[in-house]
Amino acid sequence: MQRWRATSPLHGTARCLARSAGASRPLFATGFLCKEASVIDSVSTKQRHAPAQYPGSLESDQARHLVRALLRECSYLPDSQARKWIKGHVIDRFRSYSFKTWKHRNDPAYGERLRQKLEEARHAASVLRRANEGERKPLLKVLLVAYGRTGKRRHELMKPLMPVSAPLEQGQSISLNTNGSNSTSEQSAGAKRTTQSPMTRKPSAREVNQGQWTAYVPDFTPQLRAVLQSQIRHPPPHLTRPILRKMAPQLEELNSWMRPMPLSRVKNQVEKWYAELLDKVHPPLPVPEWERLRDLASGQQTERFIPRRTFAGLKKPSALELVVVFNQAGVRKVFENREAHSIEPRYIRRLWFQVFLQCPAMEWDTQKAEWSVIWGQQALSAVNNAPKDKLPTVCCPNTACGAEYLKPVSAE
Repeated sequence: MQRWRATSPLHGTARCLARSAGASRPLFATGFLCKEASVIDSVSTKQRHAPAQYPGSLESDQARHLVRALLRECSYLPDSQARKWIKGHVIDRFRSYSFKTWKHRNDPAYGERLRQKLEEARHAASVLRRANEGERKPLLKVLLVAYGRTGKRRHELMKPLMPVSAPLEQGQSISLNTNGSNSTSEQSAGAKRTTQSPMTRKPSAREVNQGQWTAYVPDFTPQLRAVLQSQIRHPPPHLTRPILRKMAPQLEELNSWMRPMPLSRVKNQVEKWYAELLDKVHPPLPVPEWERLRDLASGQQTERFIPRRTFAGLKKPSALELVVVFNQAGVRKVFENREAHSIEPRYIRRLWFQVFLQCPAMEWDTQKAEWSVIWGQQALSAVNNAPKDKLPTVCCPNTACGAEYLKPVSAE
């Protein structure tokens, strides 16, 4: 005889009642034979062995969607350096916060911190999406971050210039690792070189103006001093940083009571001047990366553009459908992005040109025995003023011709 399995929604209720009544066999419920089912047992087992809820568990799906959206937008950026660096930055940030979430799993207040970071990730995804659509400001912002003019990459490029890291040896150019960090041996060696002997008396404001400010903050390294002097002689466009005009501090020697400035205020003012000075510095790029950006800005090299995959969904919803579903009609969803621009070679070359004007390169000059700094504006002027016989020759686009022609360089 075939034994039937209950399919009624009341089967679970009947079994629970049977267990509560102490019956050894299932009861009849709504005319169906109740077989010993494992559904209830499996559900109760899952509930018993379910992991404990900790801060961030509810936002895990949102974080997964966001990291996929960010990596997807990174793959469509029109610059290979931007694709590589921003992808690594996104992975590192999400990976670091995965460990922080587990570390603070018993802290209910940490959920607010995670929600704040998820909101920042949504904003970053919006910036990348608008950059891929061709908006000028978001795309320029992405390039500035990727080439170390702003953001975390700038701090990584500043490390070789700071006194806490080891100064580069003679005949060695500035180069960073893949993640932009220095080795621990270099940092330890730099820390030993910059150790200052304690002074019995701190200098006053007048002595600081005369050049004795190294008692409060570290002295400039030879590399940082060379960059500062070159930036004062050849000021780049102040697109991201204010113009650097002087390297020495100028403090008030007397306070409002016409008395000598207290040493505590002198210390605070010197530290503030040092921080503002470092904030105005444009750190040099590694030489291979600087040369590649120079070729992109001058038009001697181009990047391969990755076409965006078409959306495999249904037809585009109308404004009325968006109001019915989401209770609002987004302007971008209905009328597209009005600030969007087709990313053509000429359009992206202008943005590379603006970024390259703020990028210096530094190498050791063996003849002069000093650090040599060259800026993007100087390099592009040299390229534009070069005779035509020294310009690079490339194959003619007409494959049937088979000849070579000179590719002019435009300083747009």
